[in-house]
Amino acid sequence: MGSSPLPCPRLACIELSSRRQGGIRNRHSSTSRQRTGHPRSACPAVSSRLSARKQSADTVAPSLGGTMTDRPEGIDTGAHTADDGLYGPDSVTWKVMAAPAVGLAAGAAAMVQMLLPPVMYVVDQASSVRLKPEERAKLTGDYTVTITYGDVASAERAGEQLRRLHATRKAVDPNTGAAYQADDPDSLVWVHQALTWMILRALRTYGPSLTSAEEDQFVKEQREVAA
Repeated sequence: MGSSPLPCPRLACIELSSRRQGGIRNRHSSTSRQRTGHPRSACPAVSSRLSARKQSADTVAPSLGGTMTDRPEGIDTGAHTADDGLYGPDSVTWKVMAAPAVGLAAGAAAMVQMLLPPVMYVVDQASSVRLKPEERAKLTGDYTVTITYGDVASAERAGEQLRRLHATRKAVDPNTGAAYQADDPDSLVWVHQALTWMILRALRTYGPSLTSAEEDQFVKEQREVAA
């Protein structure tokens, strides 16, 4: 990727729609609704990595006082550090998600995310963003820290809690009467990819700078965990 233009996150939705037109959604209707954009170990790529990390963790003898990897400075996951989590210290995600630029990217990504009407209406009608914007932002930040730097159990628990919450959140387009749900797969792909895209844009401007290979790896890591 390097200095080349970053693709718009809308491409992710176009790709998803084209796959569905080919019948993929119909053949896998029981699982298509599970593409929630939240951690779940059912993803083969993630399951493989988690198994490898578990085996590695099991080799650390408690009697020797073995500990998990320290989190980046300024990151507080509380007691949720029993293992290195979904990404681990060798990931690009661990390298960049504690950077101040990510905070700027999150705010900008929220604006991009609202360009998709279903997302805009659900956030407006079914969340606390109007009444408690600071609390809403903090909850999102806490969730991101947990799935990024928390241990596997904490990340999966946070993902499951968010899936249950999204399953109850609905909205209606006041102009057309169309009904929207927070757990709509297309909307969740858009939200997740918009954040990934904006983080890379912010890192190119404010750092830490990434190589082309690292940018590609970051996208791959985000895609695996969001699958």
